[in-house]
Amino acid sequence: MSEVFKKYFNHDALLLAFHRVQCWPDKMVKDQVGIRAFKQDLATNCKDLSKKIINGNYKPQRGFKFYVPKASKTLRTKTTLFIEDAIIYQAIADLLAKQNFDKLDQYSSFVFGSVLNSDVKKGVALLNDENPNYFFFKFWQGLYKKYSDSIIQAIEVDKVKFKFETDITGFFDSIPHYNLLSILSDQFGVEDEILDLLGDCLNLWSGTKEGPTPGVGIPQGSPPSFLLANFLLHKLDQEIIEHGYRYYRYIANNGHSIPPPAD
Repeated sequence: MSEVFKKYFNHDALLLAFHRVQCWPDKMVKDQVGIRAFKQDLATNCKDLSKKIINGNYKPQRGFKFYVPKASKTLRTKTTLFIEDAIIYQAIADLLAKQNFDKLDQYSSFVFGSVLNSDVKKGVALLNDENPNYFFFKFWQGLYKKYSDSIIQAIEVDKVKFKFETDITGFFDSIPHYNLLSILSDQFGVEDEILDLLGDCLNLWSGTKEGPTPGVGIPQGSPPSFLLANFLLHKLDQEIIEHGYRYYRYIANNGHSIPPPAD
């Protein structure tokens, strides 16, 4: 186990993950106090956290759950992860993104939500850049414009005959862990040790303020969750695109999927 964990959670990997957590765009899900405290002695804290998880002493915590009103007048549950948990979650996402960047990028003309910044391909080498860009995803404004322009092109220029638009209600809250972990294993080659750790974390981080929902749901608001959502939907993207449909999908920053107009 330690060799796999060293690959994901060595000092540099955790340092990179910390910088990325600082860049999480949703300020509501960031442990601001924890970030400031961890940063006080960043090198030592990264080293200590690396030892803790590699030696099998890391235990995830529940995090803070809160509700945000939705346009539908219902409530969305968001999760603020404690800083060590946020770093571990981001470190897993960093390596998975680096290893699978090209696989996800092949559908960049169809999938416009939570698109990886190309610098994730550098991995920990990004730490050596003079002016590193630690943002995990490209900025959403330009991507949403491309999404909207693609729909307008299909309707007004290409004169498609039919348009089907849908949303996956409660998407993040209803993701089954077994399905997600199976996809990560079968389609993206994630190691069993990481799957076991991620499963334990997601069980604790799932649910609402009232309690966890073991086996179902991933925390909303943090970029690693948006990456996992894209992994989960990758096969759906592939199937629809390969059948020749005009298909566009967007996962907004608030955690909703907004798929697809089609011929």
